[in-house]
Amino acid sequence: MPVSGTELTDFTMQHCNFAYGTLADNFLAECTITDSRLIEANLDHCNLRGANLAGSELHNISATGLSIENADLRGSSFNNLHPRDISLVGVKLHYNQLLALVQPLGLVLEPDPD
Repeated sequence: MPVSGTELTDFTMQHCNFAYGTLADNFLAECTITDSRLIEANLDHCNLRGANLAGSELHNISATGLSIENADLRGSSFNNLHPRDISLVGVKLHYNQLLALVQPLGLVLEPDPD
């Protein structure tokens, strides 16, 4: 039975396969989860504000109530962080990651004309 509602003061997970795992209902603000595989992970109501998620795979995550303001997502891959559902204020990204965020909004990115 998973432990929920846990408040962790220091949490680091690097180079882990956490696919299908759950971090739901946990306070993990400013934690480090880098270069890890979180495909299909349950992050419902998880507080990851200011977390370092650089280089992690976040495909098909469950993210109801997820808090990721000011998180570092540089180099991570994701496909369902919907800007209408999740606050992305202060999130750090690389330019090439913007397409994954604007597609759910129906926007089309085109290169600048020369």
